[in-house]
Amino acid sequence: MTRILLSPSAFHPSLGGVEEICRNLALQLKAKNFEVAVAVNRHPASLPEYEEISGIPIHRFDFEYPNRSLSGLGPLFRFPANAVKFSTFLNRFAPDLVHVICPSSNSLYCYLASAFFQQKTLVTLQGEFFMDATNIYERSVFARIFAERLLSVADGITACSQYVLDDAKKRFDFHCSLEKVVFNGVDLSEAKLKSTDAPMQKRFILGIGRLVTNKGFDFLLGAFARLAEVRDDVDLVLAGDGVAKADLENLSKELKIAERVHFVGRKDRAGVAALFAQCMFFVLPSPVEPFGIVCLEAMRAGKPTIATNTGGPPEFIHEEVNGMLVPPRDDQALFDAMARLCADDKLRNKLGKNAAVQVKAFDWQKITDQYVGLYENILKH
Repeated sequence: MTRILLSPSAFHPSLGGVEEICRNLALQLKAKNFEVAVAVNRHPASLPEYEEISGIPIHRFDFEYPNRSLSGLGPLFRFPANAVKFSTFLNRFAPDLVHVICPSSNSLYCYLASAFFQQKTLVTLQGEFFMDATNIYERSVFARIFAERLLSVADGITACSQYVLDDAKKRFDFHCSLEKVVFNGVDLSEAKLKSTDAPMQKRFILGIGRLVTNKGFDFLLGAFARLAEVRDDVDLVLAGDGVAKADLENLSKELKIAERVHFVGRKDRAGVAALFAQCMFFVLPSPVEPFGIVCLEAMRAGKPTIATNTGGPPEFIHEEVNGMLVPPRDDQALFDAMARLCADDKLRNKLGKNAAVQVKAFDWQKITDQYVGLYENILKH
């Protein structure tokens, strides 16, 4: 039985795109009779070193980077013990391949495994070099050095979009014989999940994601303020949580649209599926997005997406085919697209139907098959 060790930048109980990618990939690999485990940074430190989640063994390690500050000396002194602990685990589990998903604090340790123990390694890039929430690659020289070294020794490198792969090549000097864009996937079965949340009483446009400054929700509010002046029959729902929530709530008050904007907080999978099923269409206002799994969730529900024309979304959201594209940070262009979809039922329905057909290509079974092909390619050499 082939043993695959998945090493994501974060995992449960953290919530986000990388966590969902790792969870779905692990479950699909297990269903295909791979032996799978997850090795992830132990953050926060109160988490157990080991637990099973959905039948997947989760091993947590103190993946720490030293830094040039006085407080950074602690990780430096602890590094030998942390490295020995991870190496001991690798010898015991003996993976045929380590699949690093979104290099972060795990880069140093997975690099050492590849460089010194000839561990077969596949690295999947998810836009971490320009979208990391903690800006680790801006703050840490060590992070940049060992990300580049990991990429230089990897047996294969994938990226969730061509945009992400091109960006990484501009930043780092690496040349890998096996490079491929593998889009992220979506669990099509989750469209059938039933939520206990009360349905919205009014038609609405949906935005969902981490409420942080680099997601562009302020531009969405600006565009919706224009829309609210000409339409009184459509509200805006923002789902998610984050450090910018209070600022966005205050902005909605300043724009005099607070009664029309509903901040519904973070939702479970059933709640998310219900919001997509009910909304008129979905808006992803990020100035740049590595991929945009939430776009797939909209497509799964048969709803059009309005996204910006930068980053990963333009590689699968196509103008007037399954959605619409607008320039980033342009609330006038975003208003125009929103107003058009609100007014044109025929166009909205056509885009939604196309989206529901095209999303089938992103089923996690098909995405996993692509990764399995890459594993086989790497392991036979």
